[in-house]
Parts: sequence; structure tokens; C-alpha cells
Amino acid sequence: MLLSRAALLALVVVALSFIAPSFASAAVDWSGDGKTDVLAVDGSGNLVMYRGNGVGGWMTGNGEVVGSGWNAFPSIVQPADFTSDGKSDLLAVMNGGNLYLYRGNGFGGWATGVGELTGTQWNMYQRILARATGTATGSPMSSR
Repeated sequence: MLLSRAALLALVVVALSFIAPSFASAAVDWSGDGKTDVLAVDGSGNLVMYRGNGVGGWMTGNGEVVGSGWNAFPSIVQPADFTSDGKSDLLAVMNGGNLYLYRGNGFGGWATGVGELTGTQWNMYQRILARATGTATGSPMSSR
């Protein structure tokens, strides 16, 4: 049985979630090349970007480390362009419940490299979900 490209990408996202149970993102364009990418946190806490090739596969097949120390966050969400600046962003919750915004620079990196405190007590939620689209803004949703 052959899988469609969309089904294969969905399986890769699920597989990455088992490799990096703390986070495997919804697929959005993180690198700014117009193609869908996937972010994951590896066992060492590195944030790794897998660049999509736009036709259901990968540019290189190898992940690129775009950050470290991400194992400090039990919840990470990629809500696409949360700040409405045309670039993908990340939201991350620390164990104490503080919610931080990390602004993307539109090229696979960071606008500032520093998280901005955007909320508290987010540790009351089991999961944080966001509607992610390639260019549209998304607002975080939660489930208890």
C-alpha cells in the first residue's frame, strides 16, 4: 500500500513525537522558504528543524539544530504567526507555568533569541493546542 505525501508527512510528525515526546510541531514554514517544515526536541533538549521540500519529503533528511535547552519546556506550541509579523513563532511553557513567546526571524532562527513572558499559570493545562497554518495567525487553545 502506497501512502499519499500528506499521509506520509503526518506519519513523520507522529514518529517524531515518539522520538521527542515533549514536542513535535504542526507543520508550518519555519525556515521562510515557502515550504512546510517540522520542528522537534531531541533527547538532549536541542530544538531541531527538518526542512520540507514542498512535495512531501525533506530537503536533506537531516535535522538542523536551531536551539538548545528546550527540554526545560514540558509544552511547546508552534502557532504559526502568533505576532502577526509574517514570521512563524513558538510558545513554550516552563514547569512553573510561565508561558513564553519566542519570535521567529522568518529564516529558521530567532528575532531576539530571548523568550518574552506572555502569561502565567499555563501549567494547569494538560495540552496546549494552536491552529497552525502557513501564513495565518493562530491563537492558542487549551484542554484540561
